[in-house]
Amino acid sequence: MFSRPETLRLENRSTGYFLTAQEFEALTNHQEVELRASELLGILSGPSKLSFGSRTILKTSGVMRIDQSG
Repeated sequence: MFSRPETLRLENRSTGYFLTAQEFEALTNHQEVELRASELLGILSGPSKLSFGSRTILKTSGVMRIDQSG
């Protein structure tokens, strides 16, 4: 897992990589979230390869919003 506490988190789960960021909450639609996520993943690609030992290029494949009820 690569994270900056409370603001940015990248997890490698069995179903893929998941990026969460507090700044996504201020964005108004899924297109804005996907664009910002793509920018962040470009920055995180190198560190994620070192952390996870993967050769996978990180890219967005969708946006998911999880509300308080899960």
